[in-house]
Amino acid sequence: MTSLSTILNEQAAQITPHGTPVRHSERVYCVTFSPDGRYLVSGSVNRQVNVWEVGATELSDYMRGHTKFVWSLAFAPDGKTLASTSGDGTIFLWDMESRSHYRIEESHYAIILPLYGVAFSPKGDYFSAGCSDGVVRLWSTASRRPPWKLKGHKSEVYSVAFSPDGRFLASGGNDFTVRIWNVADKFEEQILTRHGCRVTSVIFSPDGRFLAYASTDTKIYIVNLASGESRTLSGHQDLVWSISFSPDSRLLISGSNDRSVRLWDVESGRQVQILEGHQDDVNSVAFSPDGLLAASASDDETVRVWDLSLFNERPETYLRLVANQEKEAAIDRELLHFINSHRRSLNYALAPLSNPETSIKWLRSTLKMENPPPLGLVHDLGLTMTAKKSDFLTISRDDSPYRRFLMELRSAPIIEELKELKLNDDEIGMLIAQLLEGVRFDNSCSAPKERPLVQSCRLLEAALRENRSQPTLTTENLQQKGSSSPFLNGKDQERVKRRLENLTKSKIRFIKDLYADPKESLDPDRLAEMIPLDNLPQTLTDLYSQLLTISSKLTFHDHRGSQTYSCGGYHGLTHKGGLDNLALSEYLYPDALLQHRLLNREALYYGREGEREKRRRMTLIITQSGLEMSGTTNHLARALTLAAVTILRNLSGDLRHSFFGSCWTTPTDPLKHSGRQKLLSWQDSEGLNLEQPLDQLREQLRTWQESYHKIDILWIIDRYFAAERKKSTLKKTIKEIQNLSLHRAWFIGLGPSSPTPPAATDFFHHQKQIMMQKDKITLL
Repeated sequence: MTSLSTILNEQAAQITPHGTPVRHSERVYCVTFSPDGRYLVSGSVNRQVNVWEVGATELSDYMRGHTKFVWSLAFAPDGKTLASTSGDGTIFLWDMESRSHYRIEESHYAIILPLYGVAFSPKGDYFSAGCSDGVVRLWSTASRRPPWKLKGHKSEVYSVAFSPDGRFLASGGNDFTVRIWNVADKFEEQILTRHGCRVTSVIFSPDGRFLAYASTDTKIYIVNLASGESRTLSGHQDLVWSISFSPDSRLLISGSNDRSVRLWDVESGRQVQILEGHQDDVNSVAFSPDGLLAASASDDETVRVWDLSLFNERPETYLRLVANQEKEAAIDRELLHFINSHRRSLNYALAPLSNPETSIKWLRSTLKMENPPPLGLVHDLGLTMTAKKSDFLTISRDDSPYRRFLMELRSAPIIEELKELKLNDDEIGMLIAQLLEGVRFDNSCSAPKERPLVQSCRLLEAALRENRSQPTLTTENLQQKGSSSPFLNGKDQERVKRRLENLTKSKIRFIKDLYADPKESLDPDRLAEMIPLDNLPQTLTDLYSQLLTISSKLTFHDHRGSQTYSCGGYHGLTHKGGLDNLALSEYLYPDALLQHRLLNREALYYGREGEREKRRRMTLIITQSGLEMSGTTNHLARALTLAAVTILRNLSGDLRHSFFGSCWTTPTDPLKHSGRQKLLSWQDSEGLNLEQPLDQLREQLRTWQESYHKIDILWIIDRYFAAERKKSTLKKTIKEIQNLSLHRAWFIGLGPSSPTPPAATDFFHHQKQIMMQKDKITLL
């Protein structure tokens, strides 16, 4: 009997260099692959960024601009921008198409502060770098203005890394600590300490389960972020400079001053292989995007590329073990059970499997259900939802009820309308999960609890590709067919049909628009959040869909008595200065306007804000709740709030939401699941109270003033809000709130427009009336 460990060792022994070493003229400090896997980019002591086509030994291109060594490189997720840090105290953002660069200088008062590790956030909206002054700097990619400075380290910061969800930033350096920062709030979340040894490299695993960091004590530490448990990888004979996870989070590669590159199995902590060939210190290691190659950069003036394709045949290894019926403890039984049970379920499907990739994508979204359905059912429903023309096969008379059920689903009007929405595979999977919510399946197809779903699905897809004939309907496996309904009983079939009938086009568009991220596709965790939305009132979803069509008219254009400039996105003139403060584009303004501004010493002021301008912006949406907001008014208020979230979510800064009624609720993030659930479900059964909620709001604004340079509040309220306001103390509170923030209001009214202005007009700097009559929304 061949053991799994023996097979893995045999595969690891076959790892070889991919072609000849890539020669440089100086020591090589950093290396990385482009996101598309086409290019290998390196930085060295010769101060230039070198670009190579993967597999080539001749330089494809180089980029110059730094005046000292290039220490670190990082690609933006789209591969269009490359960041490089240098000992000259600058970051260059290189345009990979034009090879031009944008210079971000961090040196002050003629003191050069070398910049070390650099990283982009997963969405590309931030980039960060560690510096020799112990400060972690965080820039917005869009503005590239002076950064937020995250202070806490006591010495040089060598490495930074973003978590896969972009919420956290890890940093490690010469003060023996790893620090975790909250990216949204810009504060220190946690400190991990290794006494007496520097931290040279930090990185999160792509699946988000682990944080790994390397140290000058020759060891690598892997922390399980869920349990807090730490594992130590020992084997290197000198300090470890660089580590990197494989794309599937299964392997970790390390480079050390002992001149070796080592591969580690993350789950077991076992050293898989030592890759030898470098003649000097190894400074940097990296995996290719597909995990089939790895690269290492060294002081021996070479970059070596290692071929890992044979080692990455682990899914096929599992399948061979299954085919041979090997049952030893080293096999992951839970994972094999998952694969086999889903393969068997396809024998009960009424359509032959023609495209494993598509069916697996549908399954990946449904696996987040409490009781995930078998792949065979997901396959049948997916073909039904996408109105594929491949006919379902009639197997036997006993299967006719299930076949009739699928054909009835296909004939539903919504199926044809889905074509116009152009749903992707993730969204199709989400709709399948909505149809099956509450249907109970046995646990035979449950996904492994501790395994990433993507890896599980990839192994299943490999199994289907390995033997395509097995899951399809053949003479031999027809005998395995169950009687009557292979997946759903009659009661569950009726439940699914009713849900499909209630699934309107507007509701699907509502879910798609509300939750879709414009920069990336939905992941299974976010898809799972959508399932409970199936029970939302139809009125709310219809109103939201209508509001989205007029969203451009909902936005405010705030002139406030002065010119609004498109350049830089500033509203009004808020800075004083002379000719040296003018942006280049301001010289293109009409002469009269330019002269007026110069006479008044007014100029936009770029790149040198004071501490107040460096702080963030807060936008707070406040929705009225309580007895006055009921029925259609309540639905309109919630729909407007959702529309406001949709409009404002892409603005820079923080976004929060709260209710204002008998009390003022603690602000929540409406982009998070808990915030959305509260927005849709909060109930306030008492009448409107002004005094205590306004006091609470005032105190919150005072607290925020320390952290935010600008606070905007959007009120979504009834047009009779605060009509009885009389007390002088109340007027004083309102005046204080007006001085602390900019207030806008969307006043809601039912019926025809009224000639009288809303009762609380003087409470707000700007307002817009939104009237609804006979389900038709009108903006005044």
